[in-house]
Amino acid sequence: MNQSGFPFFVRIYGSPSGTPLDVSFEHVAAQLSLFANLHFEMDGSFVWVADASSSDRRWQLDGMIYDAVGLVQYVELKGTCSREAWGELKATLLPSGTVLGSNEEDDVRLAIQDCVTSKWYCVSDFEISYLVKSEHIRESDR
Repeated sequence: MNQSGFPFFVRIYGSPSGTPLDVSFEHVAAQLSLFANLHFEMDGSFVWVADASSSDRRWQLDGMIYDAVGLVQYVELKGTCSREAWGELKATLLPSGTVLGSNEEDDVRLAIQDCVTSKWYCVSDFEISYLVKSEHIRESDR
């Protein structure tokens, strides 16, 4: 069963120095438009919620895509989501044909900044802090 993680408020960049992602707004918009339960506006804002009929805990992500000069500069996300949803979203932020591999490979493609603390995370550390850890805590509460 997928669980929703801890709430987060982050920005996703192409590197910790704040470089743009290697994808266009149009690419991300086209990919997001295929997601069930996701409402996308052409200003870059979107809301994505868990399917009410799924076994996931309820979650919601509010997002905003910022683009300039042909590339997504960064994506801002606020909320919680399942690991599965995070994986789908992460895949949209990479160029077409990119195969998601080990977290070590993903770590060099994306950098995540916590908007509250300004702390930078690589993909694997973010997933452990906000997705995996919360699942282990919930399992131990049973």
